[in-house]
Amino acid sequence: MSITESMEEKKRRVRRSFSDQFKAEVIDLCLWGTKTIAEVARDLDLTESAVRHWVTQAESENALREPKFPFSRYFLVLQPDGTLRGLMPTSA
Repeated sequence: MSITESMEEKKRRVRRSFSDQFKAEVIDLCLWGTKTIAEVARDLDLTESAVRHWVTQAESENALREPKFPFSRYFLVLQPDGTLRGLMPTSA
């Protein structure tokens, strides 16, 4: 099998679009959370370059602000519809 044939077999990923709310939450995770941009991107199945672009764009628009809620107290779960859902940790 040639390289061209194997490339043809791979299906191209459908271009996704994300709401401004989703992007804002991802930016908050990167700026105010404990994970790197690469880790956030990997955890949410996003490309690192897209997340880095969102963060850079937010910084250049002087959009830095306090997070809406402290992510350190929440677990974020990516829902099947592509939205993030914040969950409070359960106490032991």
